[in-house]
Amino acid sequence: MRRPAEILQGGLLAALLLMAAPLAWSHGGGNEDVIVTIDAVPAALGKMRVELRKTLAPQLVLENTSGIPVEVVGSDGIAFLRLGPAGAEANINAPDWYRFYSTSGTPLPERLTKLKKGERLPEDWQAVSRSPAWGWFDARLDTESLKVPHKARDSALPVAFKSWKIPLRLAGRTQFLSGHFQTMPAVSGHAEARLTSAPELAPGVLLQVLQGPVPAFMLANDSHEPVRILDADGIPLLEIGPAGVRVNTRSSGWIGSGLAESGFAPMPVAAGDGPLWLIRSSTPRFTWLDPRAAMPLAAGKRRPTSWTIPYVRQASGGDITGKVQGTTQWISNRQMLPAGGTS
Repeated sequence: MRRPAEILQGGLLAALLLMAAPLAWSHGGGNEDVIVTIDAVPAALGKMRVELRKTLAPQLVLENTSGIPVEVVGSDGIAFLRLGPAGAEANINAPDWYRFYSTSGTPLPERLTKLKKGERLPEDWQAVSRSPAWGWFDARLDTESLKVPHKARDSALPVAFKSWKIPLRLAGRTQFLSGHFQTMPAVSGHAEARLTSAPELAPGVLLQVLQGPVPAFMLANDSHEPVRILDADGIPLLEIGPAGVRVNTRSSGWIGSGLAESGFAPMPVAAGDGPLWLIRSSTPRFTWLDPRAAMPLAAGKRRPTSWTIPYVRQASGGDITGKVQGTTQWISNRQMLPAGGTS
């Protein structure tokens, strides 16, 4: 899921290695030819937006604007996430809230680790975002521990060889998000993110997009005015300025990105809470992965995806708002062939 052009290669590589090091699953060691696909969403969930993304690992993103709360049920049968009119809420007594919090999870609190086998604590719902949307790294989508049948792996065509499902509770009834694990024997192309807005946000403030399964953004701010990148809730995700780089550990974008340190404890967010800043660097340059610019992980769907990342520049005359805009589109290998080339 931190450096300018002159040290980009070393800085970004170090950042990516640091992020990859603690992964508990889906850390790229095996089954790299296996992807996760998602089935059509049940009609009862028709007013909800469901996306399956590939960030540091397969990540489910659910947004519920239906006005009826929906609960996501963990692998142990305990609901760990609730989305509805109150925003996003976490059951902080559910072990899977911590296990699925990031790709490496977070340590279980003492009250959970000392529970006797089969014992449960009462549900304790705490607000974690004002928006009724959340993304989580569900271990039920782990591709690395799968045993892939030889017949599927040896096939020249994609083969779905195992299904998955995740229960949701809506109005007292259980619905399922479901899909399959599928082999992808040959890479037919790649997703490419491009800026459609100007890369210079202001004099001395330059943004670059770096390609990958989840695009990375590198912002260098050599001006005297701090710039804040906002998350999907419209609250600060990070701030880059003369004093260096700060990240807001209360930002749902930071919490759900998989970039937060594995030891960072989930912190409930109450209405009116301001940013909780953590200094990350004394240099006014930073590189981060942003799932907003990623192409949804769905087999056969290669439509261009438009995205927007809002920001605020803290100018001397008052805050100036702006938007970074771009598209992510699929570039096939055939498109990349030189004239007269063959596939």
